[in-house]
Amino acid sequence: MIKTSKHITKFSNKNKHDNLKLFVNEYRRVAQIMVDHIWDNGYSWTYKEENKKFSVKENLLEFPSMLTSDIVKKCN
Repeated sequence: MIKTSKHITKFSNKNKHDNLKLFVNEYRRVAQIMVDHIWDNGYSWTYKEENKKFSVKENLLEFPSMLTSDIVKKCN
């Protein structure tokens, strides 16, 4: 599994730079919405048939390495 990749934008035209900038800004905006939602409301998941929970209010600070897809619906 590839977890990172490097791309050089040095030779890209202005339109590609502008599109990349839009993409990165939108990615940041959505990531901030998700982080704020999880921070305020907590997050629950199941690992090896055990229910786990992240909650700042309850000082439960364990967090999974990957989020489930249902978090997108919860952040709306």
